[in-house]
Amino acid sequence: MGRTVRNGTGRSGEPGQPGATATVLIAAAGGPAPRPDAAEEQPAAVPDAFEGLVDVSVAEHGGVRSRGSGADGTRISVFASTQDAAAAAIALQQAGTPGAFRVALHSGPVSTAGQGGYGGAVVSRAARLAEVAHPGQILLSDATYDRVADRLGGGATLRHLGSHRLKDLGAPERVWQLCHPALAADFPPLRSLDGMATNLPVQLTSFVGRGAEIAAVLDEIRRNRLVTLTGAGGVGKSRFALQVAAEVVDRAADGVWWVELGPLTDPEQVPLAVATVLGLREERGRRLIGTLAEQLHGADSVLVVDNCEHVLDVAARLVGELLLAAPGVRMLCTSREQLGVPGEVAWRVPSLDEETSVELFTERAAQVRPGWTADADQAEAIGRICRRLDGLPLAIELAAARTRMMHPAQIAEGLDDRFRLLTGGTRQAVPRQQTLEASVAWSYDLLDERERAVLRRLSVFAGGFTLDSAEAVCADGAGIEAYSVLELLARLVDKSLVVVDSAGHR
Repeated sequence: MGRTVRNGTGRSGEPGQPGATATVLIAAAGGPAPRPDAAEEQPAAVPDAFEGLVDVSVAEHGGVRSRGSGADGTRISVFASTQDAAAAAIALQQAGTPGAFRVALHSGPVSTAGQGGYGGAVVSRAARLAEVAHPGQILLSDATYDRVADRLGGGATLRHLGSHRLKDLGAPERVWQLCHPALAADFPPLRSLDGMATNLPVQLTSFVGRGAEIAAVLDEIRRNRLVTLTGAGGVGKSRFALQVAAEVVDRAADGVWWVELGPLTDPEQVPLAVATVLGLREERGRRLIGTLAEQLHGADSVLVVDNCEHVLDVAARLVGELLLAAPGVRMLCTSREQLGVPGEVAWRVPSLDEETSVELFTERAAQVRPGWTADADQAEAIGRICRRLDGLPLAIELAAARTRMMHPAQIAEGLDDRFRLLTGGTRQAVPRQQTLEASVAWSYDLLDERERAVLRRLSVFAGGFTLDSAEAVCADGAGIEAYSVLELLARLVDKSLVVVDSAGHR
């Protein structure tokens, strides 16, 4: 790749290698993106001179531009020296028209993302910090503050803006504003999650990839009031829904609210779960769903209802009634099968592509072995692991946890018995998300007897199969006739246990 980054401690190394800590500068033109539900609005045009101004400022201060752009036209640059990055940020703001750019700096281990780009958790965090900035403002993370606080010159100073939650849903970030006599100093409060109505939970791990998928679902939410994310167990529906919800939290005046149905054992508790999140109490002599409908009428809110599959009938009735009673409410649900509510759009969450799968494995492995990076042999084995696991996030995370004691090549070899190997998920997860076997068993337990019989018989196929071959294997003439195999296969597809490929094979 040919690029060397020298960090503030004097060590040097390729980004993504041990010791290659750098400072990322994110520059974005103009203000935030328009509301997705405002179809007539268009994003503000990026000034023609923006690219040139970024290139000049970065090059003059020893930075390296990342090829391509981030979300919303952001430009990514990497600096070995945090002091140089701060100087480049000031120079960029001075070169542009007043209030033209939002700029953010964040420091940490930076990895390459292929074809001359940079990626990873540090770049993502920097981009999230830039999102909460105002045009003309320069923001620094706490990690960057620690590296540059006593090295600023030219009248530059730092102002503490407090701790703020960002849209990556990670731990709150202590944010600093880089001030300079030649730049504006006073801005409105940051557009962070702290000033918005939401209960979206903090996430302890980074969210990797899926930018295009998030954009697609946001478009569906703009055009439809009910979107259900479906997919196989372990494909990451809940985490994906959280990130989609974070993207709309500043666009719903009355809040974005997360309702978790996974722990429920009694379907009749579903309305109570929603009411508890919204702070409502049951009224004597009145159905709770009536109280919910009354309180939400006229509200501009998004309800995110997670894990509906085991309480499907009650959840579907509740969602349907709320949509009728509260025309300003939009709903995003997750389930291993769609709800079957009128107006519902079912959006299947796909597995990760290989590049994103490898990035996820690498990030999770580095969490269990701090400072760990993959050499060439390990990288090849990681690729094999991700291909064998079909890009399933839960399986990849469980495999990455094994790097605490095993070489990736050993993990790859052990995947012949993946149910035995892929265990040991976080204790905070519900039991069905702690092992791959438990995830599959949860889906199996939700099937009726005929669906279970067909699924068991389909297990004789090592790869794909045609409808004719499925009928030959599954039909027994005693409860499952050949003509009924198609219907049962369709149900398994709906429940995310069978996938139809583009060629029509299963």
